[in-house]
Amino acid sequence: MRLTDATRGAIIYYTTDGWTPTAASARYLGPITIDATATLQAIAIAPNCSRSLVAQAIYTFPVAPSPAPASAELPVLPIGQGSLELRLDTPVQLLLSSPIDSHTAQIGDRISFALAENLKVGDIVVAPKGTPASGRVIQVDHPRIGGLPGEIGFRVESLDLHGVHIPLRGAEALEGKPEVTRSRVLTVIPGIGISALLVRGADAQIATGAALTATIPAGTVLAAPSS
Repeated sequence: MRLTDATRGAIIYYTTDGWTPTAASARYLGPITIDATATLQAIAIAPNCSRSLVAQAIYTFPVAPSPAPASAELPVLPIGQGSLELRLDTPVQLLLSSPIDSHTAQIGDRISFALAENLKVGDIVVAPKGTPASGRVIQVDHPRIGGLPGEIGFRVESLDLHGVHIPLRGAEALEGKPEVTRSRVLTVIPGIGISALLVRGADAQIATGAALTATIPAGTVLAAPSS
């Protein structure tokens, strides 16, 4: 897959995980290989210009059969015995616990997540699936006239394990759909002008269960929970 933009000096950024790309996303430097089901989204940012609307393409591949589940559960760190270390940049898979909507969200709102799968060190489970995590909304843009959509940005802050807040690093954004087709229909409204200018894009809506990956920003030693 090749991406292009005709604007002089434009830099293209893209994602393949369903989240809206930003200037912190992967920079497009050549053809992108997609060999599994994915949603490719891209934006272009040029000097002295607003960033482009999001371009999106969905690629669907046959679903591979899931491996048979292991018959035995992994061991959990015993109460009161020992400690384990979560190393720098350990990936932490999360699911959003409640929906977010740019129509009602405000900067600073607390949001909650849950571990999507067991967090392990080797074969030891240090945090079971469902362990809560928290974050906050850091950006809210409402839909604007001209078809521009709403957008929500948030960051993940900590995993809450046995009363200990383990710092996490991760941020994502999601943009609603722009309204572009109706802008071609220009209707003059007395006292207002051209109605196409009043068309707004859709609010950004992030559904419960949206998946994302955060990381551990520094090595964290976890003591076994006390009884």
